Amino acid sequence: MDENQQNKVAAEDVRFYSSDIAKPDERVFFDSVKEQKRREKEEQKRLRIEAKKIAKESKKSGGAKLQKQASSYVPMSSEKKDGIRKGVLVGVCVLVAVCLVVGLIYMFNTFWKPNETTILSDEERSRVINEISTYYNNKSASEIDEDAKDIYQYLGDTYNKYEDKDIRLACLYRRIVLLKDIEFYTPKVLEDAKTAEKMESSVRSAGWVAFLYRMLGDEENAAEYDKLTEDRIRDESQNEQPGEG
Repeated sequence: MDENQQNKVAAEDVRFYSSDIAKPDERVFFDSVKEQKRREKEEQKRLRIEAKKIAKESKKSGGAKLQKQASSYVPMSSEKKDGIRKGVLVGVCVLVAVCLVVGLIYMFNTFWKPNETTILSDEERSRVINEISTYYNNKSASEIDEDAKDIYQYLGDTYNKYEDKDIRLACLYRRIVLLKDIEFYTPKVLEDAKTAEKMESSVRSAGWVAFLYRMLGDEENAAEYDKLTEDRIRDESQNEQPGEG
């Protein structure tokens, strides 16, 4: 093969045509910073347009997707449902039991717990009765009116503290003496007088009941206890032994 034949290119190996010469070469070998930014902006714009398009198509096909999800839903087994029901029932029962126990403890401490009582010697009893009988001595009517709630509470607490009848009677009569003129407490101390009448019927107890009924405008009951008071005074007079002359 001569030199001319060696340098000759076969027709099938020719891949370039005259029409290709005019086409621009879009391959980028060296980009400026400005050109890179321009391309990035164009790419971001393209992505936003594509995202909007996808969102729009998804919105249109949403109903079909939900329908597909519903058709693929697997209902909960009866065993699992029973387990959940049992768990909820146990939780409710435990909560109810706790509330019941707490409620019973509160009721016991508030209403059912027996009052702690103190048993005293004769000397100590006399001291306590004297303190009760002189409680709030030398106080003005305005001071008593201002402290009425505390007075009522204190003497009530003292009443509950002791089992001794004489101490309890002293508490009842002291509340009557201190609070009888306060309109709000007049009905309350009437109940105190009636309690004293039940504990130990006497001229004093009947006289206070009659007096307080009359303060409240109940003349009928006042008259009944007036008569009872007079009868007791008469009985006491008859039972007195004559003194030696």
